[in-house]
Amino acid sequence: MTLKNRVDQATLYNTAGNPAERDAVLLGAFSDRGMGLTKKRLEEVRFYSGSLYERAQFAAQALFQSLVELRVAPSEITAQFTVDNLAAIVNQEWTTPTNSTEILREAIRAMHEQDLQLKKNVFSFEDLSHPQLFRETIYHEGKPLYTGNLYQARRFWRKFQPSNEDFLTNLTLPIKIDYSEGVLLGIYWADGYLTRDKNCLIISGEQQDLDIERGINMYGDLVAHLLKKVHNYGPISGDSYIKERTTRQGVAHRPFFVINSNAVYTWLRDDLGYQYTPRGKHVSKRIPFDILLGLNAKKGFFAGLIAGLGKFNEYGELYFEHQSEEFIRDIAELSTRIGYSPSEVESRNTKKLGRGLRKNPLWHFTISRRDISRMLKTDLDIALPHAGLLINPRHYQSVIIPPTTII
Repeated sequence: MTLKNRVDQATLYNTAGNPAERDAVLLGAFSDRGMGLTKKRLEEVRFYSGSLYERAQFAAQALFQSLVELRVAPSEITAQFTVDNLAAIVNQEWTTPTNSTEILREAIRAMHEQDLQLKKNVFSFEDLSHPQLFRETIYHEGKPLYTGNLYQARRFWRKFQPSNEDFLTNLTLPIKIDYSEGVLLGIYWADGYLTRDKNCLIISGEQQDLDIERGINMYGDLVAHLLKKVHNYGPISGDSYIKERTTRQGVAHRPFFVINSNAVYTWLRDDLGYQYTPRGKHVSKRIPFDILLGLNAKKGFFAGLIAGLGKFNEYGELYFEHQSEEFIRDIAELSTRIGYSPSEVESRNTKKLGRGLRKNPLWHFTISRRDISRMLKTDLDIALPHAGLLINPRHYQSVIIPPTTII
């Protein structure tokens, strides 16, 4: 289930001097029909004997058990373990919430100060915090509260920097690039760009990627699935990922996701060499061949590129075009390494601007129908809707191949 009410700092602090109202906020958010954080469980926490730190651990375990009982989505559970929430659960009195919270924060800091300095030295995580180390001590029936893999990922990627939010949401980074990871990276390279001001990744598809009547919803089905599988990241669903834009032909609907993760942002930029695409200025993207070690990784990355950039011409050939000559040559090289035979990379001016031609020509190449038929065959056992490497529904419908089910 999704939490019906999220408890935030402002809501808790507005109940200062009124513990009954504060408890009503907690019970309203974390209980349902006699399950979860009940009044009895709250009393057990507040009468628990021990130091403030030990009482906070007991409170955290009670909250963890409550959220598991309520079947709250795992992606939402860890985010509830803020110092504010724990202070509200632990303390009977609630005269000055800010003081209660800071006293608990200091108790957590004192317990984890030495461990924090050690881990910062070992992992070089700038935003690692005392509360995060506290959360890592919480278990319920042998299952840890923190299930992210950022510590393990540091062994493979040396430059990314996770935020506190990345730890709170149990974000993961791949420690091996295989087919699924390759597909998502290919989509990032085809459809994505990094913003400078908000440290997030934006991926945006074409209007043709969203046609519910024809069963085409690549972002809602495929991309959301991959974000969850690769990063444990759950973008908001429904119409909220559909962007409207008014054109001469009417209103266009384009699917897009905003990935607000500093870990993903810095991993792409600093570990994989993914470059900015500032508004109004083109920046070349280069394919990271050095991480695409296996054939499945190469096929996955190529499948993601096809899903985002690939088009079919009137002869039934697959073609790619882009302003960056280096990027197009990289794509052609990748297709060659997989075993296909792309045409020569060529340039062409296709659009007049004022009195002259396009300043930056489009670079392009094609792949023959014979090679396309080979793309439709696969021996990969993957949990994706796919028809070989043509994983975008509008592509396999273009070649009259019915969509397969998720296997």
